Amino acid sequence: TFPAADGWFVVACGNDRQFAKISASIGQPELAADDRFSTNAARVAHIDELQTILSAAFAADSVAHWVERFTRDGVPAGPINDIDQAFATATELGIAPVDETEIRGEVRRTVRSPIELSATPTSVRRHAPALGEHDREIRAWLSRSEL
Repeated sequence: TFPAADGWFVVACGNDRQFAKISASIGQPELAADDRFSTNAARVAHIDELQTILSAAFAADSVAHWVERFTRDGVPAGPINDIDQAFATATELGIAPVDETEIRGEVRRTVRSPIELSATPTSVRRHAPALGEHDREIRAWLSRSEL
């Protein structure tokens, strides 16, 4: 994860080829040939130096800029959203981010599962517990499993 000028994003570098793309994307293609960064093992050994270089480059522009650039260049990247941004993005994508479940006459709102299965759709059978709500059940289960 890295800070950009206006927020945080994540960029994934799974191999040396992707690192070369990242280096080119930030306008420093020579980094990929630098002995400190030319292999994954070398990058790990010099991670503090590399993070300083990348953080300085990423601070120069927005999250949207870097995500668009890396996506275009074939490097996995995406914004790190806060809760409001995550819910807004889900809504924009047509995904309802909240489930309302009525159990024993009480309606509780929970974050909806992001998993969509056509043959076996997800469902909420129990609401999220209140603090301590299932203590008795858990203790009983634990005492049985210790025998």
